[in-house]
Amino acid sequence: MISKSSLKNIMILIFFAWVLYMGSITMKSHYMSDFQSYYYGTTAAVEGLNPYRASSVAHIKGENVPTYIHFAYAPYMLPIFWPLTKLPYESARLVFLAAKLLAAMALFCVWMKGFDLKRRTDPFVLAVLAIGAFHCTIRLDIIAGNISIFEQLFLWSGIAFFLRGKLKLAMIGILLAGLCKGPLIVFLGIFLFKPDAKNLHAMSEGVASFLVINLATFFCFPEISLNFLQNPNVLDSTGYTNPSLLVWIIYDFVPFFKAVAGGSLNPQNVYKTLLFIFAAIFGFSYLFVMRKEEDRYKVAFFALAYGIMVPRMKDYSFVLQIMPALFVLDRLKNVGRYVVLVLLSITLWPYYHLFTQIMLISILIFVSSGVTFKPKATSSKQDKRLLAS
Repeated sequence: MISKSSLKNIMILIFFAWVLYMGSITMKSHYMSDFQSYYYGTTAAVEGLNPYRASSVAHIKGENVPTYIHFAYAPYMLPIFWPLTKLPYESARLVFLAAKLLAAMALFCVWMKGFDLKRRTDPFVLAVLAIGAFHCTIRLDIIAGNISIFEQLFLWSGIAFFLRGKLKLAMIGILLAGLCKGPLIVFLGIFLFKPDAKNLHAMSEGVASFLVINLATFFCFPEISLNFLQNPNVLDSTGYTNPSLLVWIIYDFVPFFKAVAGGSLNPQNVYKTLLFIFAAIFGFSYLFVMRKEEDRYKVAFFALAYGIMVPRMKDYSFVLQIMPALFVLDRLKNVGRYVVLVLLSITLWPYYHLFTQIMLISILIFVSSGVTFKPKATSSKQDKRLLAS
């Protein structure tokens, strides 16, 4: 029988081979469309243009581009991409791809080695989730050329340190993830799982650092910072590529309601109402059910709630939910475990994985509540009366 340690190493080698295969496919020039936003957006900034406008990218490229092709991150991210602009675009793209593949391998090693995998089969289940779950989210991120893998490497390194009690390193990891993509800074909230002096201090340091970096950027580079703040939030994708709650409401629920009921609904109001309902449900669930659970399950609960409620959850962003899915599967019996694993590895309709997140958090709450369907035990006298009758 293969030991858990050996199985981990085998799964790591299989994942590495798969990542390299994905990399060989992505080397084709028509892939990694997001990278052109980083490359040409940074080039536009160097030349004094507004990197947060598609027109600036079009000027640099010398051709029209879609409105969503522009730099999308805070100004302090521009220097990170600046060295790549010294290379021709195609060479820079391949360098970035190589960095992404290494980051994907490092992230899988963090998942496999940095967390306590409770069952002997967990390495196999984790590999299946990483390769095939959530519409093959890691494959989509590699092909898209987004920075999602890097932010997830920072985030899950931070969470691994948090679960090991290394709070300073945990704060740094989550802070770096939040600096990549601002909304992820809310994961500093996991320090509230145990609101003692050390955890509160680490969380405060992270929040303060995030604010100082952003404020310093604004005061040092006010013009480009205002351009970033005024950057329009273009709804550039729907359905399979952005199965988020807000997009589902706008393009699926509201049209369905109009077709059936004939009335009109404001999608933003529906979204706010559902946010309130989910916040209430998740809040009470945490206070009365999840608060007593291990931190790993609280992290899963937090990440799933985040993914359900956030207004924009791209297909490659579901890398976030791979470890939470594993933690939820920890709580299930073998048959149920593999049924859910299969459900996570298929895609049945455009917004399917919005609802798989709801399924996972519902399972976690239900199992953590301790509710069972076992019949109430009867006394021996009652048993005798039942037999006599």
